Amino acid sequence: MNVSRFAIPGLLAVAGMLAGCGSEEPPAQAPASTAAPAPASESAVPAEDAAQAAPEDPRELLERADKAAAEDRLFDPEGDNAFELYLKVIEAAQAGGGAASGQRRKLMDSVAQVGPEAQARAVLADLYPYGLVFAERALAEGRRGEVERLIALLARFRDDSPGLLRLKRQLAEANAPAPARPQQPEPARPAAPAPVAAEPAAPPPTQTPPEPAAPPPVAQTPPPPPPAQPQPAAAEPATPLASQPASPRPAAESAPAAAEPPKLLEAVQPRYPRLAFRRRIEGYVRVRMLVQPDGSVGQVEVIESEPEGVFDRETLAAVSRWKFSTGKEAQWVIQRIDFNLD
Repeated sequence: MNVSRFAIPGLLAVAGMLAGCGSEEPPAQAPASTAAPAPASESAVPAEDAAQAAPEDPRELLERADKAAAEDRLFDPEGDNAFELYLKVIEAAQAGGGAASGQRRKLMDSVAQVGPEAQARAVLADLYPYGLVFAERALAEGRRGEVERLIALLARFRDDSPGLLRLKRQLAEANAPAPARPQQPEPARPAAPAPVAAEPAAPPPTQTPPEPAAPPPVAQTPPPPPPAQPQPAAAEPATPLASQPASPRPAAESAPAAAEPPKLLEAVQPRYPRLAFRRRIEGYVRVRMLVQPDGSVGQVEVIESEPEGVFDRETLAAVSRWKFSTGKEAQWVIQRIDFNLD
């Protein structure tokens, strides 16, 4: 056992004292000196608070969001659904989260050619219309609290969509108190008829002397009819005068015939969205497309869709590949595409 060189003189001194005193009692042990704890730094942050202050890694959040979407936890439960997790991906990416794993994140982004924020925004754009559908169903079932939660959740991604504004208006109408019905006045009871005063007795009829008979009427002779007026003789047709031949009138210019609408030759069927198929959602999309002279579709725009945004992307992708008959000029064509599960 190695003994420090500073402890040897102390041990010798203690042995000498024991030999001089000759006492059998063991020496009292000196109290061990305990070092005072160093004062904690004021700038030190508890481990829990530091963990909460550190931003989350967008990549890890994206994996959790993808898992929630695969498990069909799209909008519930609250706090652990795909829509909220994708929103957290955007927030963490904007806050600069995941700096410690920057090299790994840079490598994955270079492979995917898109960062986590862009991926989250693309998925949120696809989930947004379904959130409107779920909110409308909840409103029809009278679950207004769920409707308010979904509206607040959807507004965090986009708060100016026509569908969300319409949903807010419908919820406000549902929460408005029913108008009070005007009280119908009670019908007035008919007053009792007043007693009719007794009329005085009519005097007995007086007989009037008979009037003398009128002399018989004298037959009057009818006046003689007026003399017949002479009827004018029918005028003979006048002999037409010789005239110069009339110059022929210019023929009216014929209006150009309306071009026949192009005929659809090849129609690519749109793919039924997987999520809409699983949720048994049906609807339609009305599109307006510009058919080029060669029969291809040059421009497509959505006129109307129900539910809004659910089938738009699949419809545009399919209609842009349609083929029509050729023509002399480009023409606009309107087409409706229905999505039915039957």
